[in-house]
Amino acid sequence: MRNVTHVLVGVMVASFVAAVSACAQTPTEAAFSACNMEGRAAVKAGTTNLPTKDYVRAESARTDSTAAWTTWGGPIRMES
Repeated sequence: MRNVTHVLVGVMVASFVAAVSACAQTPTEAAFSACNMEGRAAVKAGTTNLPTKDYVRAESARTDSTAAWTTWGGPIRMES
């Protein structure tokens, strides 16, 4: 019984340590600038595309009367 207790306490301590060490840090202005520069470099190099038309895809997904969503129970069709 003591071994089980020791294991459970160990797991709880390890979970707490992992949760505390996994806290996110607030990004700095320098981090944003570096990310923007990396993005611009990737676009110039041709390794990525700008998501300029993403808003069109999102809007059509919101307003499309035949849009289908999948849930745990299966697909749901929305028709107006």
